[in-house]
Amino acid sequence: MARSRRAPIAMVAIFASVVALALGAGALEAGAQTTTPGLLTTADLPSGYSQPNEARTFTTFSLPATNPSTCTETPTPLVGITSAVLVTFAAPGAAPGVPGLSESVLTFPNATAARAAFGARVKNDKARWKCGAVGFVPVSQPTPIATINYRRAPVSRVGTKAFATSGSTSTTTTDAPVTVTFVAGPYLVLVGFPTRSLAPNPADEKTVLKAAQRHLSG
Repeated sequence: MARSRRAPIAMVAIFASVVALALGAGALEAGAQTTTPGLLTTADLPSGYSQPNEARTFTTFSLPATNPSTCTETPTPLVGITSAVLVTFAAPGAAPGVPGLSESVLTFPNATAARAAFGARVKNDKARWKCGAVGFVPVSQPTPIATINYRRAPVSRVGTKAFATSGSTSTTTTDAPVTVTFVAGPYLVLVGFPTRSLAPNPADEKTVLKAAQRHLSG
């Protein structure tokens, strides 16, 4: 029993580009299928990507909150959102069950609230980068079950504010997944790219991010 409970959480930690997204999905309430506009579609992605499931809309969403003193992080509900949408795509050639490209769009009452949430995420990730190695502590556990190695990653310009973080349970981060976070109007957006071997090339990544911004700003 203990093994079956720990395995999914460890898997989330391993694929750190979507750790914020997957942790949110695991802690969400009242999920429902939706075709909410403003999201990425396969038409925005390189050839070969597929969308195995419809986007899902939720009323709550959790993101890892990092403690800079202990260098640990725990999934924590994000305060102030009015809704959250998560969509995932399968990378071409990836084995079944391997996380692919993901997008989460978190809606706030207004642009000011979204910018404040973005600022909080910047502060959180600065703590991750400073720690380097961060212990992942699930809500149901008293101690870390995995260590995620984080570093700042290069990111294409998306609007006026954006940052990217790579993370992996491996100490080698050259092929680590990457999460790009940006703000657009009342939306806080997280786009998770898989490991470099499965991710789009840099030019396509830029196209994907521009498309994500365009869908929400148009």
